[in-house]
Amino acid sequence: PTRFPVDLPTLVVTNNRKGVGCDCSLAINDFSAMLHDEKFFHLPDAALLRSYVAQARTHKPDLPLDDDLPKVIQDDFVDARSKGLIPHNEAEARIHLWLTLARLHARSLFADKITIEHWQHCKKLENNRIIRLNSMRRIAGL
Repeated sequence: PTRFPVDLPTLVVTNNRKGVGCDCSLAINDFSAMLHDEKFFHLPDAALLRSYVAQARTHKPDLPLDDDLPKVIQDDFVDARSKGLIPHNEAEARIHLWLTLARLHARSLFADKITIEHWQHCKKLENNRIIRLNSMRRIAGL
């Protein structure tokens, strides 16, 4: 196998469904061959991954927000806009991304609702990603 160093806030495995916008997309053209590879199916981690994905898919499809979370989301969004951290033309997409990441994070933990802790964790990951991305852009001279 070839390993690629990546810096992504999340790994999205999908069947051509759009869910989370990303800076990098990697298409696996021969995924079906990998599914029939005996080495892949006999790895202990592969069985664990399949079990985890199956459970996550059957968990609550829509998670409610914790009662205090909408106010925190609003405050964070207004604060980011007032500091110029979100370009005007990206505001709607950015809040959607943050909510989607928080929802995915909560679902990955099999939570019953999206809490302030889920939100703050995803905001921290996203902020760190932006810092690294800006650093890479400066190094590349972009």
